[in-house]
Amino acid sequence: MMSDPHSRACCWPRKRRRKESTGAFEEEEPNPYDLSQLQLEELNELGKDDPSVVDRLGGIDGIAAKLHVDLVKGVDPSTVETRRRVFGANVLPQVPPKGFFSLWFAQLKDPIIIMLMAAALVSTVLGVAVPEEREQSSWIEGVAIWVAVLVVSIVGAGNDWSKDRSFQKLNAQKDVIDVKVFRGGVECLVLSTDLVVGDILMVDTGDKVVADAFVVSTYGLQTDESSLTGETEPVKKGAEEGDDWLRSGSQVSEGSGQAMVVAVGANSEWGRTIALVTRESGPTPLQEKLTVLASAIGKVGLFVAVVCFLVLLIRWIVENKGWPWSEFATGPLEFFIFAVTIVVVAVPEGLPLAVTISLAYSMNKMVKDNNFVRVLAACETMGGATAICSDKTGTLTENKMTVVKTVISAVRRDDVPERTAVPEHFVRSIAVNASINSKAFLAPPDEKGVVGFVGNRTECALLVMLKAWDVDYAVLREEYQQTGRLVQVFGFTSDRKMASVIVAPESGGTGGKQRHMLYNKGAADWVLARCTSFFDESGALVPLRDPERQSFERMINEMASQGLRTLCLTQKEIDASELPFKEAPEFGLSLIAIVGIKDPVRPEVPEAVRYVLVCPRPRPRWVVFLRLVPLHRLTRRKPPSTTPGRAKTRASRCGWSRATTSTRPSTSLGSVAS
Repeated sequence: MMSDPHSRACCWPRKRRRKESTGAFEEEEPNPYDLSQLQLEELNELGKDDPSVVDRLGGIDGIAAKLHVDLVKGVDPSTVETRRRVFGANVLPQVPPKGFFSLWFAQLKDPIIIMLMAAALVSTVLGVAVPEEREQSSWIEGVAIWVAVLVVSIVGAGNDWSKDRSFQKLNAQKDVIDVKVFRGGVECLVLSTDLVVGDILMVDTGDKVVADAFVVSTYGLQTDESSLTGETEPVKKGAEEGDDWLRSGSQVSEGSGQAMVVAVGANSEWGRTIALVTRESGPTPLQEKLTVLASAIGKVGLFVAVVCFLVLLIRWIVENKGWPWSEFATGPLEFFIFAVTIVVVAVPEGLPLAVTISLAYSMNKMVKDNNFVRVLAACETMGGATAICSDKTGTLTENKMTVVKTVISAVRRDDVPERTAVPEHFVRSIAVNASINSKAFLAPPDEKGVVGFVGNRTECALLVMLKAWDVDYAVLREEYQQTGRLVQVFGFTSDRKMASVIVAPESGGTGGKQRHMLYNKGAADWVLARCTSFFDESGALVPLRDPERQSFERMINEMASQGLRTLCLTQKEIDASELPFKEAPEFGLSLIAIVGIKDPVRPEVPEAVRYVLVCPRPRPRWVVFLRLVPLHRLTRRKPPSTTPGRAKTRASRCGWSRATTSTRPSTSLGSVAS
């Protein structure tokens, strides 16, 4: 009787696995769990296409039980090292570095070096073999060329060896990012390389998926898997969508969710793909041009040498009316030495060394400026840059957001008010909005007492404001999640410029009907446009008419003109009978508060901008443009009215006082021509 080809996925008693390199069986590491690494590999490979494989293991609950994972609290922190030993580390395969002698041999295969070695060989042999040349010590020229070849090749190999070691360290870090997980019931931030099988991974819009994982819960989760499948359409995730797997190498394009990690590192889908396509980097553009130049020099030099040799030889034959062998040393042999000399002179033996030294110097100088050059071609092209485009947040600024101005219940303040100065029901509404409608959290203070921001920095600024009001956002989140009051989540997207959550009330609402509450926050211009009412100074809900709307718009524009990021916080009652919503019902909102968030410019930015604008140019009329590139410019959407003013203010603070705005796909900080 034929067995089910997938039955092996649920009945794996094997404790040995076949070694791919030799075909022999090898013992697995001692495994305290009910699933082995081999079983997880087969589950990861078969389960994505055949849901019955997962069902035979008891679904996500059964797999979690076999891996000793609590789907709410995550893994026990004390088991992390054991899981890493049994199931592997989340590290992708790397190309093994070359040894010094292999790099030296590669340097000797350079076309210019080969031509130099050929010329050196001929020059040395003739300088030693021919008595006249030996008497004149002509062999010294050949030895000098050998020394030049030796110096150039060793310096080049040494530079490549040092560069490869540096790049190995850099490549080991370039894919290392912070990810959010639950361990022991605590939400914490760990490096992606510290992720282990069984971790409950939390993902949000914009996050990169760094391991293969099985979805536990989702809130409108969609991922971009184009790097794996080539399909550009986002893929919806969740049991109701028929796809419960998060694939490593994909990126969350919308929504949020939690997933249990089942494969890491080389055992994940992205790791297996990388292992197949990983290869050595090719020559840089300058190296390719030097190869063409060497070939051209060789051809021209050889052509001239041959022509000169033939002309001299024909003249010698004519003058001597034949081929007198007694005059061979002063005739053809001497002409041949002349030809070799032409080839030697034509080949620039100092060019490879000059290029090697210049690239090494450029790379080391940029390292001192805290710029790690991962591709040498960057050193060759950056010097010719005529336009420098930059984002604002986190690039020109410190990305340390702080709420500095507020408008709460139509009362404008130039600071964050004390909690006692704000009606308690507004404090509660703002606290729920900032806590539940967010995935960010605050890390414990470091040795200097500085609180760490994890997640969206704008949301972290609101959490800091709650902390000043003595409100614990973590307690609020736990309250709503454990009681099941978190009904629906609509994550932030760049199209909507806002995020919303729908929560259930503790008891029945007005008139005995079950009324849910939608809490919404987002870019001030976008959210205010969807508001139809606001809370006035007395706390009463009143219609938002044109005069009041214009007043709020002036407040927002004034904050933006001071370089502040502005957010609106709103709410709206929802009838439970209308649930669930396919799209967020973000209309007819009631404005609660507007906040202005400050993000200070990095202290080194003004000096860097001034240096770029006044530094000497390599040639006349060399123009350098500095540009801010807001997101709406790249996506061709209509810009919010606050963006040009905020960009202009940031430009002024960065040291370019003549900043202007433009309708082109960027905001110009200015230009200079020499």
